[in-house]
Amino acid sequence: IQVGWDGPALKDDYVGVGLPDAQGAAQWDNFFYVADGNPNALLMPTTPGDYAITYFLREGRKAIAETTISLTAVVATIDAPAEAKAGSEITVGWTGPGYENDYIGIGLVGATGANKWDNFFYAKNESPQILTIPTDPGDYEISYFFGQDRAILETVAISVTDTEATI
Repeated sequence: IQVGWDGPALKDDYVGVGLPDAQGAAQWDNFFYVADGNPNALLMPTTPGDYAITYFLREGRKAIAETTISLTAVVATIDAPAEAKAGSEITVGWTGPGYENDYIGIGLVGATGANKWDNFFYAKNESPQILTIPTDPGDYEISYFFGQDRAILETVAISVTDTEATI
């Protein structure tokens, strides 16, 4: 969102968004330096709830002004087949916020970290898109990921079956 501010604009002062009553660096999830412009874009957290937008003096990270904002949940949908052949390409439809760097990826059920997706496409492009299925059979998930923190907004299951060939 665009955030305007009024303050001393000392070197390296910044405006951040974070949970109310947080301490230390937990006071902001995202921030911008006031020297970068007024107003300026401030990236909101992906988890719904009540947050504080705060002007911080760089010196001592002292908060000198604050306002609150309530973030509501965003919704996404994924339209994909329930089954696909290993290594094939499928058409995946989607709806969602389409924020910068959001993406839709496929990964094994229960995978963690970067293994949550083997292949992906960016959600800022038009729906539907082509998604390449992994080459190993198994139970997979196609998920809509927020680009800023890789939080998952929506997931659907897909079973990847063996591919057969003869020579």
